Amino acid sequence: IRNLVFLASAMQQHPELVGESVVPSAGSNSGSGSGEGATPEGGTPLAWLVKRMSQMSVRKGDDRRIAVFKWFAAVATTQSVEVVTSFLTLMIDPLYRAQTDGQSAKPTAAAGGGADAAGGGAADGGGAVAEGSEVESVGAVAAEVLQIVEDKVGSTSFVTAYTAVQKAFAAKREEKKRARATEAILDPEAAAKRKMKRNLEKRSMKKAANKKRRIAGGGGG
Repeated sequence: IRNLVFLASAMQQHPELVGESVVPSAGSNSGSGSGEGATPEGGTPLAWLVKRMSQMSVRKGDDRRIAVFKWFAAVATTQSVEVVTSFLTLMIDPLYRAQTDGQSAKPTAAAGGGADAAGGGAADGGGAVAEGSEVESVGAVAAEVLQIVEDKVGSTSFVTAYTAVQKAFAAKREEKKRARATEAILDPEAAAKRKMKRNLEKRSMKKAANKKRRIAGGGGG
């Protein structure tokens, strides 16, 4: 995380040092993931890096998500309000997903406060989010980072971006719900297989989370 925080600062301060092949053109939205419709400082190296990290954290996986979220917190504390504001949607999207997609152990409210902001250590990217707890919940880390971001940019800008992400997520979820209902009518066999696959994935994730908690608590494998 520390190296990526340094890289983010270097990219922002000296964008000319980054090769043009790395930076997408302004308005480019190649690849899937979060940040659809966002226009973060089009074409800058830091915009590219934030978008890549945002896309990585959309995929489920505790360790990867927590690492990216802590990087978000470090970027929020080391960059200017203007820079962080330009990346608000890209940061909030995966943080919101982490609290609503079922992987979080305890989903928590985000906008308007709800997580204590951690201070100190921002200069080297090591102290924006508290570490050392026995089990770090993805949802808890996401809530803490959301609070740090809100404290940085102010409630007005934060709530506007958070609400936009919330509405987009709800619309996408409703669209998927309609698609599943249609599939259940037109192709019930495929719908049953898809449902079975989802249930197996949920059980697998729950089993992995329980194992991690046992290991962290000293219970062994």
